[in-house]
Amino acid sequence: MPAGTGDALRLRMTRVLLPALLAGCAATTSYVYAPRDASTSQAGYPTAIIGIPPDGPKGRLELTSYGITDIQPEGTARMTVLHVHISVANERDAAAWTFVPSQQTVQMARKPAEHPIFVSSDKPDVASLTIAPGERRQVDLYYALPAGIASEEDLPGFELTWRVGASSARTHFERVEEEKMSEQFHPIFKHSEEPYWWYGGRVVVLPHAHR
Repeated sequence: MPAGTGDALRLRMTRVLLPALLAGCAATTSYVYAPRDASTSQAGYPTAIIGIPPDGPKGRLELTSYGITDIQPEGTARMTVLHVHISVANERDAAAWTFVPSQQTVQMARKPAEHPIFVSSDKPDVASLTIAPGERRQVDLYYALPAGIASEEDLPGFELTWRVGASSARTHFERVEEEKMSEQFHPIFKHSEEPYWWYGGRVVVLPHAHR
């Protein structure tokens, strides 16, 4: 994964609605990925809230996955990736926290851990975030898919290894049918519509048709 931030550009995330399935086509099952101990949701996706540090929380981490998504960096072909959203809130600590996106890894299908290939955030310091006391930061991480995985049907779950300052742990995400999601998941916030991208170049996110 390349080091360095380059010139961060403020870009608007564009979500594109794909055509509906033609009449008469067989219905498909829609999936979402639920993190272990999910208790709420973001934009309709199950979200887990984790106290940081675990032994005496002074803030929290919120973990969400938007599943397998298509992105298209400017000048390149469209690629399919796994999208993970992380919110970090330093609520009561007297010291600032550090969050390095490249340290957040995902393991899929017992393959070697993947580092994010693209990162976006709500402020320009995308390669290494500083979360001041009383501040919340939001980060979107995009991971390349291992060979043999092209959709949610190929990926029953994955494991995210996250690190915030000196705190780190693993959180398992399990695939669940969207229609079977518990009604206890209530929305909490929306992710940034104008993120800063780690790499220059415009990226358009294209949700799959079943979204």
